[in-house]
Amino acid sequence: MAILEKKQAIRKDIVKMGLLKKEGKNDYYQYQYLTANQLKAIFNKLFAKHGVEFDPTIEDVQFFEGTPNRPFGRLVKVRIYLYNVDNVKDYTEAVFYGESISNVQNGLYTAVTGAIKSYLENTFLTVSEDDPDATFNENVVNNPVEMTPEQKAILSGLPDPIKEGIQAKFGTLELTKRDASAVISRLKTEGKLTA
Repeated sequence: MAILEKKQAIRKDIVKMGLLKKEGKNDYYQYQYLTANQLKAIFNKLFAKHGVEFDPTIEDVQFFEGTPNRPFGRLVKVRIYLYNVDNVKDYTEAVFYGESISNVQNGLYTAVTGAIKSYLENTFLTVSEDDPDATFNENVVNNPVEMTPEQKAILSGLPDPIKEGIQAKFGTLELTKRDASAVISRLKTEGKLTA
């Protein structure tokens, strides 16, 4: 079987799996995602079953200045080969990019992982339980969830300058649960809130 036929067989196996449950959660930006470990577990089995060797190679790394709170930026170019183990001259290759911005200098791993995840998800068309590109959710817009009493207590106990900044950004101190979570997470990350 040729490599393109093997890729198609892998896609068919993924379709049989149905929707993949997102096990990772980004607390800072409030979204869920398929973790690198989830994808590794899925694709290690599928590549072994179908006789495919996965070989990512970093071709380029660029450094850039991020934000004041996350100053270390990385952009990587990764060339990814899929070899047919029955005939190593039969392979496909693709180039994907990954980017990371962090507050520590571990961004290379994150950027490479991002490029690999993007390749796997786009090449094999993995389908997760929701649409990550959806930017409008009518239920969330029309029926926002109020912040919890614990969140209200935390925000009300903040120093006035921080509360004024929240007021200026959101136009109110009566935030939604999601916005309050994001604000509290950000304050913790910036060291302005220790609880």
